Amino acid sequence: MFCHRLSKRSFYFKGHKFPVCARCTGLVTGFLIALILELMFIRLPLVVGFCCIPLIIDGGIQSLTNYESNNMKRFITGLLFIIGFYSLIWVIL
Repeated sequence: MFCHRLSKRSFYFKGHKFPVCARCTGLVTGFLIALILELMFIRLPLVVGFCCIPLIIDGGIQSLTNYESNNMKRFITGLLFIIGFYSLIWVIL
């Protein structure tokens, strides 16, 4: 995984920093949710693929401007991205 692991962009639990940043925590969580959905034979509709857009917008704006989102936005956009990506993959496969 290619995570920057910046302290200010990471979650903490009982004083201990997570091993990955907030966005990567959302990506991993989304992957686990997608895996559970797959194991339960639940396929998401193609329209859920639009959930990829918030991460692209948030990350793009952060890289091009001085805007900096908070950790909760990073977590949510990461989570939505993977769930949206999961729905797109199943349309392809």
